[in-house]
Amino acid sequence: SLPLRKIYQRLSSNWSSHVPVIVVGNLTVGGTGKTPFVVSLVRYLKSIGYSPGVISRGYGGNAESYPVDVSDTVGSYMSGDEPYLIRRRTSAPVVVDPDRVRAAKTLLTNHEVDLIISDDGLQHYRLRRDFEILIVDGERGFGNGFCLPAGPLREPISRLRTIDLVLVNGANSSESIPLDKKTFSLDVVPTRLVNLGSGEEREVNALKGIQLTAIAALGNANRFWATLDRLGYNYRAIEYPDHYPLNEEDLSFNDGVILLTEKDAVKVKYLNIKKEKIWYLEVEAIVQEEVMELITEMLVK
Repeated sequence: SLPLRKIYQRLSSNWSSHVPVIVVGNLTVGGTGKTPFVVSLVRYLKSIGYSPGVISRGYGGNAESYPVDVSDTVGSYMSGDEPYLIRRRTSAPVVVDPDRVRAAKTLLTNHEVDLIISDDGLQHYRLRRDFEILIVDGERGFGNGFCLPAGPLREPISRLRTIDLVLVNGANSSESIPLDKKTFSLDVVPTRLVNLGSGEEREVNALKGIQLTAIAALGNANRFWATLDRLGYNYRAIEYPDHYPLNEEDLSFNDGVILLTEKDAVKVKYLNIKKEKIWYLEVEAIVQEEVMELITEMLVK
């Protein structure tokens, strides 16, 4: 028998994909590490023989019309920083559209894919899905437990019952996941430094001992600062709102080295500034083997 959620979704969804749909999302506003996990998931699925494609809302993008089929000729200013980053890191096809159903249809029409991953979209119920993955910030959990605007939740905590897989990013405070839900750990770790001008790659601690200006426009910039603290970096922090379009003025420091997140670096790539003093920190999402096994099992059912 079908779970009640599946029955509800089949009744409320008016379009169904002929390939499996995996939705990766969160219940709270703010960053949880969702995009690095989507990158890792796409790369894993490609490594075992699937041809996944990604659909996304494309927050921060300024396209004149949708859908947008993200390619090397479509800048992050059109697609949004996260879809552009996913495309660049995975080479998988990525389609951006606030209408997830239209995005999925475009993806299937334009590309040979056998699996759709929706980057965000847990609350976009028009898109019928086969598997839902929830990413939770282990430090912040679900905040005060209230839905917007009184709290950070997009949906009530009871929504957890219908989620197939819950990943907790970072240290899990004992009270962050109620309802006796089994969870798995997710760690987002720095892997290398990349110079925006030359493309030179270095070890993650290569800028230790240098006075840096670190800039972040993230849903949860504190996670970036904590990473730099663990690396022992000496930096002054400048924070902007999530998806903020960094401009030349934001980066016009007379001297010193600038360090960005990878997500912000894709926006700076197009600016007419000297990029030799700008580095970004690449990260990777690490999960337990069992997580990928559970997803694979769902796909072969």
